[in-house]
Amino acid sequence: MKLDHTPFAAARNAYRGDIADRVRRFLPMVRRLAWHVHGSGRPGIELEDLMQAGLVALTECAQKHSGPGEDGFAAYAKLRVRGAMVDLIRRSMPLSRGATERRRNLREMETTLRGQLGRDPAAAELAAAMGIAETELADMRSNSEPLRFEAIDEAYSDSDMAFA
Repeated sequence: MKLDHTPFAAARNAYRGDIADRVRRFLPMVRRLAWHVHGSGRPGIELEDLMQAGLVALTECAQKHSGPGEDGFAAYAKLRVRGAMVDLIRRSMPLSRGATERRRNLREMETTLRGQLGRDPAAAELAAAMGIAETELADMRSNSEPLRFEAIDEAYSDSDMAFA
């Protein structure tokens, strides 16, 4: 069976624009994805930083992708651009995903109890509501704290036995 590739030739020719043209055509997608990722409630990341990461990923996609049409490129670029933005957020977050989830659950339970009791819940009340012991609650709180990075020059001391 012989297949006529004439319709595909037109799509290939339309797609052969230079890399800058491909990037320009997909800028609105990068902007839309940046707004979406930024609106997901992740603090500390500016919209412009997300767009920059997205533009870098889009440029790499435009250079690497050699498919026959823009539909395949659009799906590929959307996946790569969103992934680059999420990677930027993950690199800048001082907490792991598990710690973030534990903090969110703890905060939700505190809010629920505060609404029911009309005051801040005691540690025993919070632990009972979560079905865990108070020691587990204390461990959960300490394990959910963000990491702090200090410069070695500020932390180092010749008199400190930890550095001996």
